[in-house]
Order: sequence, then C-alpha cells, then structure tokens
Amino acid sequence: MSVVLNRAPAQIPAAGASDLLASYVNFASTCQASGGDVGQAHYTPEGTSTGSCDESDGPALRILTILKGFAGLDEPTQTVARNVIVADLAYLLDDNHYQNPTYNLWEDTFGQSIFARSVQLAALNQVISLGRGLGIPVPPTAQAAATWLRQQLPLHWSGGPDDYYVGVLDASRGEGDPPAPYDPSIDPVLACTYGAGVPPYDPRLLSTAAQVHAQWTEPAPAAYPVNGADATIGIGPCIGRYNGDEYSGWSLTSNTGHHHLGRLYMRVRPALLRARGRHQEWHSRTHRSSGGDVPAPDSRTVAAGLKLSHPGDHAQAGHRNPRWITSTTRVPCRRQMSDRRGRREQDDRVSRIAIVRRSEP
Repeated sequence: MSVVLNRAPAQIPAAGASDLLASYVNFASTCQASGGDVGQAHYTPEGTSTGSCDESDGPALRILTILKGFAGLDEPTQTVARNVIVADLAYLLDDNHYQNPTYNLWEDTFGQSIFARSVQLAALNQVISLGRGLGIPVPPTAQAAATWLRQQLPLHWSGGPDDYYVGVLDASRGEGDPPAPYDPSIDPVLACTYGAGVPPYDPRLLSTAAQVHAQWTEPAPAAYPVNGADATIGIGPCIGRYNGDEYSGWSLTSNTGHHHLGRLYMRVRPALLRARGRHQEWHSRTHRSSGGDVPAPDSRTVAAGLKLSHPGDHAQAGHRNPRWITSTTRVPCRRQMSDRRGRREQDDRVSRIAIVRRSEP
C-alpha cells in the first residue's frame, strides 16, 4: 500500500490513491475488530483472525502507511483511520510491548529484529510530530518508547572482524526452518529504507550493504547463477534475504510445488534490458545534439542501479566494496559524508535514490 502511495502522483490520480487508502483503512479496522492479537501477521480476505504469529512491525507499518495519505481521506474515513492508529499505538506501547522479541519480517526467525525496531521508531516519531495536528492523541509514553528504540539500534552492530548490522539479536529459527547463519542480511537495508534510526550515510550500514551485495554475486558460493549472466550486460544483481536463505524462487515444496519468483524475474528481465537500451539511446542522442558537451557524471558518485525505495525494483551491479546510500526520503543538500578511510566529502545533490555506489578515486 505504501508503494502505491509513493508512486501515485506519477501512476494514478490522487483520488484513486485516496480510494485505495480508504479501502485499506476500512479493512484494517475490520481486522482489528475481529479479535486476536493486533500484531498477528495474517488475516483472512474477510478480515477475520487467523491466529498467526505475532509480528510487531505490522502495526508500525500500518501507522506509517495511513499517515502517508491521511490528508487525502474524507472526514468519516479519517475518523476510522484515527481509531486504527490509536489501536496500533496501544498494541505497541501497552506493557512496553515494543521491547519484546518478535518474528522478523520473513516470519521465520524470532528475536529482537532491527527492522521491527526501526519501523516502530519511525511510526512513533511520525505520531509525535504529526499526531496532534491530525487529531490523533499522542500517548504520554510515546517519546520514552522512541528514545528507547533509538538507543537499541546501535546494539545490532556486530563489531569485530564481521562489521555488519545483525538482523535479529538473540535469534531462534521457526519450527521446521533449517538453521541458517542469517547475517549479513538485507534486514538492516530495509530498516533504513522503511524505518528510522539507521541513516543512509551510516558507515555501519554501508559496510553491511557491501557484504550483502557481495554474498549474492560471483565468486561467492551462494551467488545466484543469473547474476553472473546479468553482470555481463550491466544489470543486476538479484539480492537474497539473508545468508543461508534457501528460498531461491525455484525450490520444490511438498504443498505448493515450484515457487514462481524466479520465473517472474525471467519474465521482467527483457523489459529491464529494453529500458536500459532506451536509456543508452537517449544519452547518445543528447550527447550528439549538444555537440558532445554533455558533462560526465560526477566521477565520485555513480548511480549503481534503479531505485530500491520500493520492493521489487532491480539494483544495478556494483563492485566488491561499494559505498551505498539507502533512503526513501529526500537527502538534504550538502550532507557531509564520510567513508571508511575517514575522508570527508559533500554530496550536493538532492535525490530520492535508494542505492548509490560511491566509486573509488
């Protein structure tokens, strides 16, 4: 839903986005009223409880989604939206539920999730900042909860020789799931994309992202075979969820048959190639029409791929140690950056990029 709201100005009329959000709000209200844990991961299409596992990133993501399009809702739907947000806040804050371990966003590992903590922090920050102006009561414990969550996020840094953010602290795998090393995982990158407290310029995030990238590309033993082929034509790579992930998109299961993620990628791959060709043609024509005076891109900052601020987008291949910036918000002008050698630089662009590789000098 948040993806639709982000892209609505370009793809669908604003009224259409508001209608979609209104349906989302009303469905959320039905789900909350159906009984059971507000944080359960699944509901039926009719909005009834399934008794599924607790996944406390859900209420936080619901708050963020509703606030993103709240102003476009009509007054009756805004009233419903306020009640949904109040219920989600109560779930997170009552008995300090936000401090409890939860299932991760993949629903296969239980513990203290960096993704859950970051989106909970983002939701609380938004409510504290915007709530009163939208008629949403701000709980008196919201600020203390936000402060606690912000203090916990640095604890996910592994330090030592690994140098990555740990996706789930004190982790235990779900029943029936094979043991997995798990880290480095994509969870911290998604925490930066959707949440708060893990900024895109954090060197610890950049170190994590570089290792995530490396483990899915050749010559890594877990590299997806398609990434090798794609690298030769300048697209990719496909990124897995976590180290040891066996859900490849082509696995055979006893109850569902073949998963279709791999097939889906192969279906959209020709469109990616056509888009790349059109971009190259446009750049060539622009260069010729200007007499060859089109300035080259900044040699210190090269776009490494398409936007990843929404799930399902495709990243451009980088090198073994790229420096990545990940964000779904506008990066302020002239933000001072620092790489791992201590050199400080400035980025003069305002951008909505999700992943950028800072090239070697």
